[in-house]
Amino acid sequence: MANISTSVGDWSTTAASNQPDSGDAATLQADLQAIQAAVRTFFDSATVCKSSQTNASGVGNAANTNEADLFTYTLPANALSANGMSVRMVSWGTFAATANTKNLRSYFGGTAYIPEGTGNGFNGKQFKTEMIVTRVDNTHVSVSVYHCVDDNDAFVLAQPNEVVSALSSNTMVIKVTGQSPVAGAASDVLAYGMKVWVVG
Repeated sequence: MANISTSVGDWSTTAASNQPDSGDAATLQADLQAIQAAVRTFFDSATVCKSSQTNASGVGNAANTNEADLFTYTLPANALSANGMSVRMVSWGTFAATANTKNLRSYFGGTAYIPEGTGNGFNGKQFKTEMIVTRVDNTHVSVSVYHCVDDNDAFVLAQPNEVVSALSSNTMVIKVTGQSPVAGAASDVLAYGMKVWVVG
């Protein structure tokens, strides 16, 4: 395959330089397989936005004490196909102007990650939560969660070797939830958006 580089970044914008070798069908098939492999390698090493959700009015907990899903995304099976690949989630919103304790949780799979001190009665504050989950192997991940409140209070949680269902064959729910311990306190936790990226 003399004309086509195996590195996508080296591909020319000149059409003539991007033609497969001339020859029989087997040669052309080999060229096409090499192109597919190069494209796959390129995207596996790139940062790809998988989900971008926003709500101008915000999505909050209901007027009860139940934990509420504010934003959620299901990561496809094998999205983290190689050790060292990561998924990054960022969500943002506000805590209501009340003295109630506000519970803000980030989830990967069925596990909630809550940095210690998060939600301790923050009154009328803005928040940002960020979770990075990195594949250690097919059944283990390393998790880092960072909650920032009005740029003054920061809470960090690190879990270095969490057991998960096989990443190659299971989807993983990524979500942010809100909860108030006070019945009737709707939108104590109000989220305006969530973005999810896969990082090669």
